[in-house]
Amino acid sequence: MRWIHSNVAMTLCLLCIAIIHKPSFAQNMTATSFSEYALSTDLTPDETYTVELLIDRVRSNFDETYWDDWGERGDARRNPSYKPRFSRKHVGPAAKELHSLSWVSFQRLPDDERPVRDLTALKFLPNLSGLVLINNQVTDLSPIASCSELRRFHLNKNPVRDISPLAECKTIEELHLGDCPISNFSPLEELPCLRELSISADQIEAFTQLNRLPHLRKIEFGLETFESFDGFPEMPELRVIRGADVNKLDGLERFPKLQNLVNLSGRFDSLAPLRDLHGLTHTNIISSRIKSLQPLAGLPAFRDLHISTDARRLDLSPLETLTSLHELNVRCNGEEPNGLVKLKASLSPWDEEFRAAKPRYAPSLDLHVVDLETFDIYDTKQPFNSGGPNTNEGLLSSELDWLDKQLEILLASDFNADDDYTIPFNWNGARSRTVVLYSDKSVAAFPRLVLGIQDVLSNAKQDWIIYLQTDDVQPEFVVWVYPDKIVVAHEHAETVRSLVDSQEGRTKR
Repeated sequence: MRWIHSNVAMTLCLLCIAIIHKPSFAQNMTATSFSEYALSTDLTPDETYTVELLIDRVRSNFDETYWDDWGERGDARRNPSYKPRFSRKHVGPAAKELHSLSWVSFQRLPDDERPVRDLTALKFLPNLSGLVLINNQVTDLSPIASCSELRRFHLNKNPVRDISPLAECKTIEELHLGDCPISNFSPLEELPCLRELSISADQIEAFTQLNRLPHLRKIEFGLETFESFDGFPEMPELRVIRGADVNKLDGLERFPKLQNLVNLSGRFDSLAPLRDLHGLTHTNIISSRIKSLQPLAGLPAFRDLHISTDARRLDLSPLETLTSLHELNVRCNGEEPNGLVKLKASLSPWDEEFRAAKPRYAPSLDLHVVDLETFDIYDTKQPFNSGGPNTNEGLLSSELDWLDKQLEILLASDFNADDDYTIPFNWNGARSRTVVLYSDKSVAAFPRLVLGIQDVLSNAKQDWIIYLQTDDVQPEFVVWVYPDKIVVAHEHAETVRSLVDSQEGRTKR
């Protein structure tokens, strides 16, 4: 897993540039391709730098020497006197690669690295769907208006004030705008696909000038404290609030479809605004001053509840009515309140939520060989069985934890975590998981492992698939394990077929 001020001073500045560099300026503005733009005679240093970074982004695809001085190039960009540059011979090959490029990250990690300031070259990336500009010095977003396929945009920590060009990006679904001095958020009301938004507390005064964000499902805040949710725009489809540090919860009652309150904190002492939020399933309050849990008594959809308060004691009896609750953690001034152990012991297990009444598939080592493009669909192009925009994010995350536990039980019975295998933390919100095999022992057990994994998947209520791969061990391969088959690309088919036929792996040692 982000702009020029329309004022008189900037207009005069641009006019001066046009007069002084008229041939270059005209050429840059009328270029119709990346190659034509990059090869124009008088790119500014900031324009040159963006071209340099774009070429660098794809250069390894066509230049065998790319890695020879990769570290040196990175170090050079941290020099205050660094002069952007690129080889003209790389422009043509890069243009071909950039035409299909869908994701670009210019996130500046070392603060002393030269920042990106100009985005003009992005106009020539017709398939750009994801852009990360975190921690740069972009002030003019106008080139973004040409990015007709843009879906995810991280603009955090840029000195941009005017986001009006975003109104032309009708495909934007996810937008991160925190720590930018934005004075007018009204362009957001013109984004029909906007589902996720991230802002910082210092932007809330401007944000509350909006009237309505009809399709927004998730909003996330930075670390700074703000007063309450009063005055927020109408967000009738809002399902998730993450990271809010507030003095009061007032205003939450205006979002009737809320399902998840994640990492909520602040000085609030009452949960009363939650009283009528009957869709809440997951709430995590990491700090508060609440004194009563009574407002939660009428919220039977709760599955997962974590609450921490400065109060020295809490009456837990209101939680006894939450019959769907599977997970509970309460801390009063850092201590467990009386009755918590007994209440937790009475909770129903997650199995009731996620385990099928009987196996839904018959495990099988049948091998399905496909081309690489087909194999990569669920790895790079679309999430598997994610459920779409109406999916309860918290419930899906709990389902993932449940599945991980089943896989750990299976694998730990014969193998050692980190020595023989690992289940990486990375997850893209899909019903797919990765398991990595590290040792000869785990690879030799491939058929038995696959059948065990399929047994886990067959007993889940929802369809899941597992991306099973080797790392730092021979033979190298990667497969998708379905509940009733193994899917493999042509390049690894012979290797996997030999593992499937291995008698050693079929019998437990």
